[in-house]
Amino acid sequence: MRARDVMSRDVPTVSPHTPVIDAAKLLLSQHIGAVAVIDGEGRLAGIVSETDLLHRAETGTMHERSWWLRAITPGEVLAREYVKSHARQVGDVMSRDIVSVDEDTELADVADLMESRRIHTVPVVRDGRPVGLISRTNLLQLFVSRASSTASAHQDDAAIRQRIVDEFRRQPWAGLWSSNVIVHDGVVHLWGWASSEAIRDACRVAAESVPDVRQVENHIHVPRLMSAGM
Repeated sequence: MRARDVMSRDVPTVSPHTPVIDAAKLLLSQHIGAVAVIDGEGRLAGIVSETDLLHRAETGTMHERSWWLRAITPGEVLAREYVKSHARQVGDVMSRDIVSVDEDTELADVADLMESRRIHTVPVVRDGRPVGLISRTNLLQLFVSRASSTASAHQDDAAIRQRIVDEFRRQPWAGLWSSNVIVHDGVVHLWGWASSEAIRDACRVAAESVPDVRQVENHIHVPRLMSAGM
């Protein structure tokens, strides 16, 4: 399998001028670990992740050093840490050392990249522009989907997946999570978050209506606070 077969296709993005607080809110609201930063031409300029926001002045989690460690730490290092913990705009806190793959990259290579670089999310790019994201969660979802499926081989899982994603995109109730679709041997596994049981059910019905779908396993989660308020 390749990157295109498991990546989340709807990529939330921010600009270098986006306030850091807004990027943090986006990570929380979309239940994602990283968000792509794009420049004025739509090209990938960086990534801002949960890791980039760990040591913040607002939470009191900045790097604290004893006086003697501060004395021997290069001023450039201290300055970079200060910017990371106090900056207000995404461009000052994002990771600029971008690790990305294209749509044809083998999943084994994606997994090796995540392990060697110790990263959790990899953007998928086409002509320098982000078209998807692959997280470690996506790879775990694939593992569970394949381990759970006992069906015979199916000819065109990629085409089924694309038809399901296209159907979700046509529906106003579908969100970014709806692209977390994995198909193996005609068995569809839906992953992600929904704001209500009704939307969760609608996703299942939409997938079941797609030709050649043999079975739908609905793993979409509705948080208790959301379901209680509906």
